[in-house]
Amino acid sequence: MRLNSKVPSPESIGMSTYKYEDLARSSLDEEEAEVLPSGLKRANFEDAPPERKIFRRIGYPISVVFNLLLFVFILFLLAQPCYFSSRTCIYRDRRKDTQLPLMADINEIVPEFPTTKITFQANNNYSSPTMFKNSLELDSILQNWASTMPLGRGFILVNHSSTYPALSAPWHLKSLPGADGYSIAYLHQFHCLYMIMRSHGDAKFGRRSHDEDMERHVTHCYDYLRQSIFCAGDAAMEGKSRVEGLEMTDGWGDMHVCKDPSVMGQWVLDHRFSNKKGID
Repeated sequence: MRLNSKVPSPESIGMSTYKYEDLARSSLDEEEAEVLPSGLKRANFEDAPPERKIFRRIGYPISVVFNLLLFVFILFLLAQPCYFSSRTCIYRDRRKDTQLPLMADINEIVPEFPTTKITFQANNNYSSPTMFKNSLELDSILQNWASTMPLGRGFILVNHSSTYPALSAPWHLKSLPGADGYSIAYLHQFHCLYMIMRSHGDAKFGRRSHDEDMERHVTHCYDYLRQSIFCAGDAAMEGKSRVEGLEMTDGWGDMHVCKDPSVMGQWVLDHRFSNKKGID
């Protein structure tokens, strides 16, 4: 734009005093051209080389996609901090603490096993009315109990036990340095009941116990089993004995809802802490 060459007097200055001429190109462009050193031109996208035009056209979307992928990657690292590490992360939902199924593992190491209906029946392989009258019969029954204990004696291998705040100190084996072992409760209870039976048999037949700590062991088992029974709270309803003339409740013939013993036993075997055999 160019100012009118006629200079108005101060008295004649008004809104329409100045004239503006619309040139084909702005005089500002000309002024910028005068300021630039000789031989230089103001940058113009239209004058850019073809490869630069292509880069400008595709560079922006590529930058957007790259930043989006970087953002997603950062979110992934925040959600899975141990994915690219040798560490093992254990995630727990504290809100589930009050919703755990009955007799579940609060550490969620042991899975939930399917349940099944089982009708309790007397089994002479594990007890009989004459077992404390015949020492050989008792020994045979005790052997059946011992053989029922799975390989590993009910101890489970737990990796990274320090990441479970509810776990107590683990067992260790010299043959497995660094490995942590824990007893699963139902087989501890089974072991306790076996020890009570054997202790009663030793007393009945005047045997000297080979376990010097048997008295403490058995007295511990009484209270441990008491608490286990009340913890489980088996709600099965039991009526009168089906044996003619027997005025008592023996529990035989009544149905219970149980964890599937075969599935549970296989899991214990697969996750055993050692290959030790026996029950005592």
